[in-house]
Amino acid sequence: MAEKKPAKGVRGRLAQITEDMLSGPSPVIKPRGTAATSAPVQLARFSQDFQKLEREIAALKADKGSLQMMDMSIIDDGDFHATPLNPERVAKLQKNLQKHRQSSPAVVRKKDDGRYEFISGRHRRAALANLGHTQIQVVIGEFSDNEAQSLTSYDNIFGPDLSDYEKFKALQAIKAKLGYNQRELSDDSGLSQSYISYLFAFESLPSALLEKLDASPNLFGYREARVLANLANEDPETARKAVEVLERGEENISNLAEAINLVKKPPESQDAKKERAARATPVMVRRGRHKFADIVPRGNQLLIRLEDESIAPRVQEAVLELLEKFSLEDPK
Repeated sequence: MAEKKPAKGVRGRLAQITEDMLSGPSPVIKPRGTAATSAPVQLARFSQDFQKLEREIAALKADKGSLQMMDMSIIDDGDFHATPLNPERVAKLQKNLQKHRQSSPAVVRKKDDGRYEFISGRHRRAALANLGHTQIQVVIGEFSDNEAQSLTSYDNIFGPDLSDYEKFKALQAIKAKLGYNQRELSDDSGLSQSYISYLFAFESLPSALLEKLDASPNLFGYREARVLANLANEDPETARKAVEVLERGEENISNLAEAINLVKKPPESQDAKKERAARATPVMVRRGRHKFADIVPRGNQLLIRLEDESIAPRVQEAVLELLEKFSLEDPK
């Protein structure tokens, strides 16, 4: 049998950790006092020797890292999660878990106080709790603080529906905690160095724009961040106003380039506004006393609305002939 190759990248390592742990029986770990027990056993639990033995057995089970059910009440969020729970991700998991069993176990580690904390699986826990479940399928692993930092942060990065800014924040937390440079982040995460470099374009943004992203992480992605970082150096006021246009969600503005063009466009005079409004006024064409069509000017476009759809092909032919005639004339 060929020797098993080591997993590459954090996604591979996390999957490998889970696979390696899935062996042995599947006990249920509960808080003390939740199981129905006889009176003699209840009395015995007050014995120091019994409590010590119980802790040793639990530790042995934990060391095996087997797949097991655990009460969610004894699992805390870890200190290493850089982003809050994503409500959309929780909702999608909840919808799936309504129909199917939990297919992927959460990964937890034991804390010094005897409780546990999530390495991965916070969103699954929230979805299960919303459905009224009290237990979650887990594997227990042993991780150093640095390993826990990497795994929890990378679990967020590789999660679905995470914005570019949230990925950047998670990578930034790892970089600060572990003292990595971008090349080391690439080696540790399995992400390409160029992609990490793109995400770190957010680092060059002024604090005013970062505050807007903290409030609305999906406001713009890393491509827009690169453009805005350069623009902020040359013209910070235009960069700020362009982001405000995106933030307001103004009509007909669908991307950053359009927002920048709108901000840079000189203000329109009152006379120009009146002239534009007059040009945009629909013109009605009548056939006797009845309306035949409306012609609506829109900048360099003309919209023709016919009352009788059946004559559209004939009108189109007539318009083409007219345009061909105009195209032969001297534009001057």
